[in-house]
Amino acid sequence: NEVSRSIFERRNFEDRAEYVSQPQQFSDWLRNSKFQQGGFGNETSKLVLIEDFPPFACRSPDQFQDILLGYSRIRRKPPLVLISSDEGGGAQSTANIIFKPDFIN
Repeated sequence: NEVSRSIFERRNFEDRAEYVSQPQQFSDWLRNSKFQQGGFGNETSKLVLIEDFPPFACRSPDQFQDILLGYSRIRRKPPLVLISSDEGGGAQSTANIIFKPDFIN
C-alpha cells in the first residue's frame, strides 16, 4: 500500500537522530543555553563557568577559539570563565595547547 509505505518512510526519517559534531554541540549550547543566575550581590548577575575543556578543544584549538570569539561578540551574554585543572602549567598543559600566545594577546 503506497500510503502506509509513505508513512513508514516518513516515520523512519523523523526517528533518525541527526549527527551533530562536538564543536557544533558546544557552540549551540553556549549560544542558546539559559544560564543560571548567580549571586554576585544581586539576583540578575550571571556567569558561565566551564570547569573542563570540551574534548574537541585539544584536537581543534583554532575551532574552539573561533567559538569563544563568536561568543564574545554576542551582546548581553554573561561573562565566560574557563578553569583548567591541569597540574604543572608547563608547555604541555591543556591551556597552553589550546590557547596559543597570539590568541591570549
